[in-house]
Amino acid sequence: MRDVLATRVGFGSGRTYEKAARVVHAIDEESGQNRRDEAEALRRVLNEKSVEAAAQVVKLPVERRLAVLRDLGERRGQDSQARARPGAPAPHRRRVAPSCLQARRHPRPLS
Repeated sequence: MRDVLATRVGFGSGRTYEKAARVVHAIDEESGQNRRDEAEALRRVLNEKSVEAAAQVVKLPVERRLAVLRDLGERRGQDSQARARPGAPAPHRRRVAPSCLQARRHPRPLS
């Protein structure tokens, strides 16, 4: 069942879907605990790197995960300052929206 659902929402396998769902849940937890910078850093890992990279960050112990996410947030600030050149094109990145992790309604049953 999870593989069918994963295929329908655009993930390669059910395992990848479950990893992405865990990452999105962690992002929600970070936001709920008023750690928005860390939540945004984790969202960037998910969107700009991969589901697997974000899942590896989520698996870290909490203190280590927060340190990694804070470091990524600081690097992001430095990178955006370095890349802010007038007239430079913005890099194209594929985004994974949290809404894609929700089941969609289809006219035919999943069976």
